Amino acid sequence: MRAKNSTAGRIARIGQAYQRIVMYLQLGVGILLLVVAYHTGFERSALLMAGQSTAGQIVRYVAVAPVRSSEAPWFKAVVQFRVADQLIEFTDWNSREYAGGVPSSVDILYDPQQPQHAMVQRGNLLDWMPWAPMGALGAFLLLVGIATYLRRSIAVENDEGMAL
Repeated sequence: MRAKNSTAGRIARIGQAYQRIVMYLQLGVGILLLVVAYHTGFERSALLMAGQSTAGQIVRYVAVAPVRSSEAPWFKAVVQFRVADQLIEFTDWNSREYAGGVPSSVDILYDPQQPQHAMVQRGNLLDWMPWAPMGALGAFLLLVGIATYLRRSIAVENDEGMAL
């Protein structure tokens, strides 16, 4: 009988250790994803929420060398637009969709206080990539990790209260 209790206790300890590891992984990965989402999307999210729209023109492309030789080249578009009587030029972060040719006009979102902070508005999910899904997943993992931590803390308090 004693061997059975010993085995059950060992299994319970392994399960608790596993839960603790999963909780810390959820918290760590959630925080990491939120930090990456913040750094990659802070400027673009501000433009999407409060930026002003205007028309711009792609004037040239800057080729970005691929990481591996088997990958296709990446292009960043250099875009110009006018604000009042000032000509603003910026490099868009993702221009693969325009790599086949220069369109006559593109929609631009820009910050009126700092017009050089601008982006090409695609009007689809690409405006929100890659930072928004990372931020949503990071927030979810962080909330699940916090809920697990709180649930474990309450369970430990209850176990200690029952032991007294």
